[in-house]
Amino acid sequence: MPGLIQLDLTNCSDSDGEEDDNNLTIVCVDPAPVNCGLAVYDMQSKQFIKVTTKSFDSKKELSDMGNARLLENVASFIKKSPVFRQPNTVVFVENQSVGSDNNKAFSNSRNLAVQYCFQSILGANRCVPVPPASVKAHFRQHFPLLPRNQRTRSRQYRLDKKNAVAFGSKLVGQAMRDKIARRKNKKVDDAYDAVVITQYALECFDLQYVNDEQRVVCRKKTVEKKKKRLRRCDMR
Repeated sequence: MPGLIQLDLTNCSDSDGEEDDNNLTIVCVDPAPVNCGLAVYDMQSKQFIKVTTKSFDSKKELSDMGNARLLENVASFIKKSPVFRQPNTVVFVENQSVGSDNNKAFSNSRNLAVQYCFQSILGANRCVPVPPASVKAHFRQHFPLLPRNQRTRSRQYRLDKKNAVAFGSKLVGQAMRDKIARRKNKKVDDAYDAVVITQYALECFDLQYVNDEQRVVCRKKTVEKKKKRLRRCDMR
C-alpha cells in the first residue's frame, strides 16, 4: 500500500475537528526557470482560479554558479505567495530528470533546480512529485505515442506539448481560456501542462483536510490490476 503523505502545516484557523475533502486548494507546478507553469485549483468551487506561467530568470546565465540566483528567486516567490502558506493547500510538482542529452543537460538541470527548490522550501511532505510519464500514461488517449519507426525524443516532446494545450484547454472554463489567450506571453503549453497535472492529481490521489490538526492528508489511490487469465493445460 502506498505510503501516507501528511502535510503538517502551522497556520492558525478555526478548527471543528472534522475532515473536509472539499476545503482544499491544489497548486500544480511544471518547473522551469523561464515559463514555469502554475495552476491553482479550488476544490470547493471545482474550478481553476489561476493558470499562468512565472519566469524566475530572464536568461540562462552561465555566471549563475550552482543556480544560486535562480534558487533565490524561486524561494522568494514561494515565501511571498499567500497560497503556499494556506493550511489547506497541497502542491504537486512534475518530477524532472537531467537526461543523457548533453545539449540539454544544462537546461534540464535548471528545471530540476526549480523542482528541488519547491520541495525544499515547502518540505518533503508538503510537495508531492509526480512523474510526467505516469501523467501521460494515465491520459494516453490524449497523449498518443508516435509509431516506433517515427518516434524520436524531440518529435514526441513536441507532440506532447501540442496535446497538452488541446487537452488542457478542455479542462478549464471559457473565461479562463480567454484569459490565458490574452496573456502577452503566448507560450501557453507550460501553463496547460500544469492544468493536466492538476487533473491527474484529482483522479489519482485521495485528498482530505483535517481541520483540527491543520494538515492535508494525501494518499495515492490504489489501482486494481487486471487479473491475468490463466490458461489451463488439458492433460490427457
